[in-house]
Amino acid sequence: MKMVTSLIIISACQLCFAVGDTNIIAMSEWSKAVSLRNDQLHDQAIRGRLVIVEGMEPAYGGPPTTNGAMTFVELQNVTGACCDDIDVCFDVTKLNCELSDGAGKLVPKPAEMA
Repeated sequence: MKMVTSLIIISACQLCFAVGDTNIIAMSEWSKAVSLRNDQLHDQAIRGRLVIVEGMEPAYGGPPTTNGAMTFVELQNVTGACCDDIDVCFDVTKLNCELSDGAGKLVPKPAEMA
């Protein structure tokens, strides 16, 4: 849980300055706010967006490449400063994405290299 929270905070800090960042490949619109209830039964709301940034994660251990991209799920508490914290659990292994072009047509997966 602490690791997920730390990951979200680190991701958010890296994107705080993303307004003028030329490395942004794509950034979705903010989602509609989703209502959540914390342990003290206080209602809060968060929203999210997907950000794709050109570059490689410093800890990447794969083969060298010049066309890497990093994907971030950015979350924002839209309740305001009046309320308690809320914990959000995010399971990256259950995140399913599809790549489509501007017309909404799915982009074919690349052929396997022999």
